[in-house]
Amino acid sequence: MPPRIVKVQDSAGKSVEIVDNYGVMHTPLAMMDADTGIFFARQLELRLSKAYEVKYPQFQGRSLAPVNSEGGPWTESIVAQVFNHSGSASWATGEDETFPRADISGQEIRTVVRALKTGFGYSWLEIQKAMQVNTNLEQRRANAAIFAYEKKLDEVIWGGDSQVNIGGFLSDANVPRGSAAATGTAVGTTFVSKVGNPQLIVDDIESAMSKPWLDSSMIHWPNTLLMPPAQYRLIASTRMSTYSDKTILAYIMETSDWFSNGKGKIVPINKLKNGGPTAGTDCMIAYEYNSENLELYIPYAQNFFPVQQKGFQFLVPSLGMTGGIVWRYPKSANIVEGI
Repeated sequence: MPPRIVKVQDSAGKSVEIVDNYGVMHTPLAMMDADTGIFFARQLELRLSKAYEVKYPQFQGRSLAPVNSEGGPWTESIVAQVFNHSGSASWATGEDETFPRADISGQEIRTVVRALKTGFGYSWLEIQKAMQVNTNLEQRRANAAIFAYEKKLDEVIWGGDSQVNIGGFLSDANVPRGSAAATGTAVGTTFVSKVGNPQLIVDDIESAMSKPWLDSSMIHWPNTLLMPPAQYRLIASTRMSTYSDKTILAYIMETSDWFSNGKGKIVPINKLKNGGPTAGTDCMIAYEYNSENLELYIPYAQNFFPVQQKGFQFLVPSLGMTGGIVWRYPKSANIVEGI
């Protein structure tokens, strides 16, 4: 929907046009008091525009999966269909009357969609004081509303929410998971315990990437590896040997079939520190980033609604909808804990 262009006049008779992207001029305040309404509408327009410019890099969940934005605020659930082939072929004699039957079977993966809500607001006195001294309304409240929404959405993307039956990136029990090899010092599994022998870390990464390919009979080719920032910095700063300046990361990116020639990427992710399915464990996740394998459902992005007046308070509510993460092919991924 295009923004509304609202034409109003101030107390001096000057005509003013306001681009009303967020419906703020629907508020009764704007209709009752032209000067206050113009000021408030301008301020909300400015506050919300600036709030959307703020970046929150710690919320990395949106980067995990392709986003499916089909639908709208009326969407109650999203259904994905997954089909399997069955049947066989046999030798023919030329006089056959019966034939082996090939067919397909399918199942539906149904994902519920839930709404997330938050909001911010100002009192009538705050608006009047801001007008009197010709200053802006508090920006941090609009920022906080978007921050609160993105924080909750990120939590849902990672862990889902069993109370509302929404799945997350790490909550699907069908995604294979295991522990890194106990080949480090003192039979350790962590990268730190293997730093004296970098090849052991390379072996762990190779094993993590290979499992989806092997488990799926070579159907899925992993192209993404996520790991905590500390482990990423370790492989990015540790040399493969005392005789080479090449780091573990550079060696992997140049020589591994999974990553060489730009075929794959390794990404540091904050949430994977102590974020494994087993509480308190660091983990890495290898998977094939592909919309056929998994999707993040956001049928209705966060939207701010017309201002609501309650007494002397003016609330700007917001709402967005999500279905979380859906794994259509869980074996396209592999979670390795204890790194």
